[in-house]
Amino acid sequence: RGVTLSTARELARDYPEERIAAQVEQFDWLSEKSPGKVHNPGGYLADSIRENYVPPKGFATKAKREALADEKRRHQEEVRKKKAEQQRERHLDEEARKTWDVLSEGEKRQLEAQALSEASPELRSQYELAKGPPRRLLLVGIRQSYLRGQVEAAEARENSR
Repeated sequence: RGVTLSTARELARDYPEERIAAQVEQFDWLSEKSPGKVHNPGGYLADSIRENYVPPKGFATKAKREALADEKRRHQEEVRKKKAEQQRERHLDEEARKTWDVLSEGEKRQLEAQALSEASPELRSQYELAKGPPRRLLLVGIRQSYLRGQVEAAEARENSR
């Protein structure tokens, strides 16, 4: 860094370790971000410790940069998981639709009866009280949820083999 041994001893004697460490970290960052900006590195570093220079514009401590990088990685992982979950939901919906489409009319009625029998009491009650299109819409939702569960169970059995 170009600081003489006698200057280093003086600075270590006269200034707190935290101040020296902070100025060295700022100096290292500045040297990395703007190489050649400091023409006399040893003198600049010594003066920065003596005068307690304010951090350069855009400076963040290593700890802060690492924390930001960790936060960015966590956010990216959350986004990745959300996309994977959305893709999984689309897959389940598509597989449920395919399952429904190949059933005969009798099988469809039987499946709807089974789905209703396994629906929560609250949902069954809503269905029974509904009339007209809302009733049919509730049945479609109950059926879709039931089929998705069937698809998930079948895939789980397949994956455990």
